[in-house]
Amino acid sequence: MELAFTLPPLTIPRLDEVGRAMLLAGFAQIPLSITNAVIATAALIRDYFPDKPVSERKLMLNMGVMNVIASFFGGMPMCHGAGGLAGQYYFGARTGGTSILEGLIEVCLGLFLSKSVASLLKAFPMPLVGGMMLLVGIELGKVVVELRGWKLWLALFTAALSLATNMAVGFAVGLAISCLVRALVYRHLLFCSCRGPRFALKPPRLSGEGPTCPHPDKFFNLDFGHLDKRLVMEYNSTAIESVP
Repeated sequence: MELAFTLPPLTIPRLDEVGRAMLLAGFAQIPLSITNAVIATAALIRDYFPDKPVSERKLMLNMGVMNVIASFFGGMPMCHGAGGLAGQYYFGARTGGTSILEGLIEVCLGLFLSKSVASLLKAFPMPLVGGMMLLVGIELGKVVVELRGWKLWLALFTAALSLATNMAVGFAVGLAISCLVRALVYRHLLFCSCRGPRFALKPPRLSGEGPTCPHPDKFFNLDFGHLDKRLVMEYNSTAIESVP
């Protein structure tokens, strides 16, 4: 291990290098960054810290500025991630001080151990990394368990499609189905399963005057074969119109 103070050299990216990098990795990274580094991270922050939400816009601006600056010093592309957030939270991180301490450690490694950092990372025991990844996976799985109705089915379908093809295809198809379902619900073409088959032609409205579905999370839950009579009676007591 060699201890020496070293500053990163100033590097000016060439246009041909930028184009080649985008073709080899950049465009393929876009779906993963949007889903994992932006959407999933913002959603997980809202779950963990409901009083301190961070918008998707702030995350994207933060990553953009960070990567533009790092590119002039030979830095690798970096992003946020739901997995990293879940791991930090699982192992006790609860404040912004955790990120500051982690950043200071990484800056010190780069400035004083830049010639040895590769050897240090290589010497890190892989079984320990595997155990940590398993625990992080369990922590992320808790979020999926909380999903209900069509959101759960869509999550499972998107994951299966991504594994069978690739992340870009899974992301595009999952996003298209989600937009389609929300549009159909908005136009009252999909309805809550608590209404049952006899109300299929007149779905309840989500907002406005008139009868409102008391179970909006049950929209399109693919469970029309199993009806809870108590829920049907509950809706019947508030419904104005019904199909005989």
